[in-house]
Amino acid sequence: MTPKVIHIITHDDYTITITFADGITKNYDCKHLLDKGAFKILDKLSKFHIAIIDDLGGIGWDIDDNIDSNIIWSNRIDICKSILYQEGIIVQDSILNS
Repeated sequence: MTPKVIHIITHDDYTITITFADGITKNYDCKHLLDKGAFKILDKLSKFHIAIIDDLGGIGWDIDDNIDSNIIWSNRIDICKSILYQEGIIVQDSILNS
């Protein structure tokens, strides 16, 4: 089972530093998403930097900031934690560093 995301830091180069519940920290590059469907809204850095950790432990963004995505689920785009974990590049592994 893929561990949940517990902390994120977005960067101006469209990468995200992600810490998972197992202590592993990875970088995930989102640039390849910027020309795909709903992800096109992330081409504005101000929008990209408003990433949240969703209820399933992945990363998401509200499409319309005036709509509560907890009520209207279709207002959110997200990247599931499994993709982030599998495709992210390890920055730090607390297990290896112990």
